[in-house]
Parts: sequence; structure tokens; C-alpha cells
Amino acid sequence: MDSRDILFSFFRASMNDSRLTKAHVAVFTALLYVSFENGNANPVKVYSRDVMPFARISSSATYHRALLELAEYGYLGYEASYYQGCPSKVWWRVG
Repeated sequence: MDSRDILFSFFRASMNDSRLTKAHVAVFTALLYVSFENGNANPVKVYSRDVMPFARISSSATYHRALLELAEYGYLGYEASYYQGCPSKVWWRVG
């Protein structure tokens, strides 16, 4: 599934989901952009410092809350890395 299909599936699924805020949408689309820049990698390996500027989020707490909630709500999978030199993994569940 390419980036466009993932994005359209996310927007269709999220239209009626009142739990989502603009932070969730921003983080999801920023992650999708990073995946696209890495050849549509799935899973994509990410550092928060690389994703947050695209999402226009300056608070790491907001970023991590949105990311964890997107995983909890079933929009993506998330495997955290607790080491600075090792990226976290994110994969898509919509589609």
C-alpha cells in the first residue's frame, strides 16, 4: 500500500473518530512523510527529533501522547526505543 492509500484510509477512518485532535493528524501525516522520504518504508524507523518539526509540535510530551494514542486507537503500530542512538519503529494499521 502506498503513502496516498494510507493517507486516504486514515482520513476516511478518522472522520468519525472524535478522540482525534489536530496533534494526532499532524503526527500521523508527519510519520507518513518520513516513511515516504525513506522509500515508503514499513515499518519506518524514526527519531522524535526528526518527526516533530514536520508535525509542528515542539513538546515531546504532546508528540509521545499523540503517537501512543494513535497506536492505542489502532491507526498504527509503535515499538518504542529507549536508547538515544536507536530509532523507534512505526508501522501502518489503517488500510
